[in-house]
Amino acid sequence: MRLTNSKDRYGAFPQFLHWAITALVIIAWLLGQFVDVLPRGALSIHISTGLALLLLLAVRLVWLIVDPPPGPERPVHGLWLDHALSIFGG
Repeated sequence: MRLTNSKDRYGAFPQFLHWAITALVIIAWLLGQFVDVLPRGALSIHISTGLALLLLLAVRLVWLIVDPPPGPERPVHGLWLDHALSIFGG
């Protein structure tokens, strides 16, 4: 798998960033919801998770500028049928 994006597929690094950000959002949300029940250090872990999330988001934005995402996917039903569906609201 390529590290960078190709014209029809995301690379390994953008995929890693996507799933790392997803995991950090879930962890930060869970820690925020249950911080009262967890031990004392949970709040600092919640804050650290949020800061790591901000850092990864900044890296992701820079990566979007440096390595643009792939183009849109090809139509599923074929060009003519997709065009007809978009006109008639299908």
